Amino acid sequence: MTEAPGATEALPDCPARADISGATPFELPGRVALTRPVDELPTRLGLSLSLVADGWRAVLRTGPDARIFTPGGADLGRSLADLLEIASGMPTAVLDGNVLAVLPGGATSLGLLRSRAGAGPRWGEPFAVRFAAFDLLALTEDWRPRPQYERQERLSHLLDGGPRAVRALPAVSAASVALHGINLASVAVLARPTDLPYLPGHESGWLTYRCPRRSVGVIVGIVGRSSAQPSAVIACPDSGGRLRPVAVTLPLPAPLREELAPLLDFTGGTESLPAPLGRVCGRRWAEYHTVRPDLVLEVDSGSAGIGICLARPRAVRVRTDIGPDRMAMRD
Repeated sequence: MTEAPGATEALPDCPARADISGATPFELPGRVALTRPVDELPTRLGLSLSLVADGWRAVLRTGPDARIFTPGGADLGRSLADLLEIASGMPTAVLDGNVLAVLPGGATSLGLLRSRAGAGPRWGEPFAVRFAAFDLLALTEDWRPRPQYERQERLSHLLDGGPRAVRALPAVSAASVALHGINLASVAVLARPTDLPYLPGHESGWLTYRCPRRSVGVIVGIVGRSSAQPSAVIACPDSGGRLRPVAVTLPLPAPLREELAPLLDFTGGTESLPAPLGRVCGRRWAEYHTVRPDLVLEVDSGSAGIGICLARPRAVRVRTDIGPDRMAMRD
């Protein structure tokens, strides 16, 4: 666990529901803290790390007048009426966190959560809605000016023993994250300076890290062959064994362009990109110059893997140890 520097003052007991005023010390939802993505797991001293599953970012007011808002101010009360019913029986507080759709085995599904957009709870849903709180913004007074370690401790104390539907995200060590957390595609590491208050935008110094997910594909063409920043068209075999384009990389870095130059065997022809890839790349790059499918390229495709409707992956290296005949099929 990350140590809380200077946390020597004992925190007062969490007030009972009857002792809390219904007033909120600031207008909801307020301006939320934002994160900056980083390429390496943050491990420096003075950071508190938590594992955050993919969900809807929201500001939740618990208590008799429970409400829930998106950071932009949209009221999610209709979509999350079941969560608000539980939150209304809790002590009054304002929490920042993620709304999750949790399956019986504990996994989360952002796709299932989207089924709630514009609709309320439905009978027989295969998931339960949960709120993973990662910050305490207010009780009867505004807690945002207090340092993160103090807000975290009070948040844990406030929610400990409460409903399972609203829980505090625990702090974890960097070693634990490295061993267990970063291989989960739907989980990000949230890193926050323990000594800073809760500030709007990027002023809180929050960072997010996702373990890169590496994928491989066969190079079947080059987009922008004559430009200064060409990209590779990546294909994977379909269920019939036929290579089909699934992604267009970001512009190839100079060292990789130099490595590929003598290896690419252009056929002299061109083909049109599938419509979704054409929309990703823009009208200017509607076609690509075909090459013989002899080379396998490793790409960093973020947390989702490569696929025809996903964002453009970053080319990493040529995989001379893998031939196109060893590529796994895709449905």
